[in-house]
Amino acid sequence: KAVVSTQSTGRLLGRTNERLKQKMGRSSESVVAKDDKWQVVTANFNRQQAAGLRLHREVKGYIASLKTLESSTQTLLDAVREMHEYTWPGNMNLVKALQGLDKLNKELNESMVDSLLVPVNNYIEVFTQMKDKMQKRERKLLDYTRAKRSLDSLKKGDKISPEKLGFAQDNFTQNKMIFEEVNSELCEDLPELWNSRKTYIMRFLDGYFTSSVDFHREFSQVYSESNASLEPLKEQIKNDIPPQRDIGNVDRYFVVSENARKLNENIFNRFKRQSSRKSFRKSGSFKRSLSMSALRKSKKNQETSQSISNVSVDPYASPAQQAAVYTPAKA
Repeated sequence: KAVVSTQSTGRLLGRTNERLKQKMGRSSESVVAKDDKWQVVTANFNRQQAAGLRLHREVKGYIASLKTLESSTQTLLDAVREMHEYTWPGNMNLVKALQGLDKLNKELNESMVDSLLVPVNNYIEVFTQMKDKMQKRERKLLDYTRAKRSLDSLKKGDKISPEKLGFAQDNFTQNKMIFEEVNSELCEDLPELWNSRKTYIMRFLDGYFTSSVDFHREFSQVYSESNASLEPLKEQIKNDIPPQRDIGNVDRYFVVSENARKLNENIFNRFKRQSSRKSFRKSGSFKRSLSMSALRKSKKNQETSQSISNVSVDPYASPAQQAAVYTPAKA
């Protein structure tokens, strides 16, 4: 175990050193890494993976919406069951039909999970496996490039040790064989995965459409049964209860009678007169008329006082006689 751990640590350090050298420009990548075919299949893989991840995200959101719809429908139907009293005609048939709706919503959710979510999860798992292989190819490429650079460095040296040269040659051959095996496998699997797009999307849509058609067919049948269960209640309302006014059309209930119209006119005219009086009081003509009225009243009081002062009253007369003197004669 210690030997294996030491070898793994050595390979890891060697790969890290090779990456640093490539970034610093001190070592060039293998010619295999610049293969045009590999660049094409890598670009196609990244494009296909991005589309698959988006489909996976949208399918999970769709399943979550179906669960929300199932819960909302269940609470709605519970409220309907509570409001539709069991003594009403057709109650048992309606309850049975509503139970069918609950069952259909659950079956739709389960069907979409089986026909959409499970296949797309398996589809995304393929990308994960391919990505692991591509990362393995990158590691083996670093080992292959490092072994080749070590072998070239030994061949260019002045003093060539046969043992070191043989070890470097064997290391190079082994790493080359491993890399070519992994690279060959990926060059076959990635184009095959790219070409499977049509087959996958066809199966995906077929499962979605089939589940939807089956659900809506049964859903329509259950809705028809639910509507039929309301017929006894409709007949009872039609026969036993007098026809009610359609409160939806509210315009015809706002027709005003003639007496109400006259009353409204009287109230409006009264309000109009009061408003005109207030405006007249605020005007200058009202103030002038008020001054003239006060002047006439003051003048009349002065005349009355003067006429009273000119009357002589007998102090020995009775109160009734004295009051008769001040009381003016009626015309």
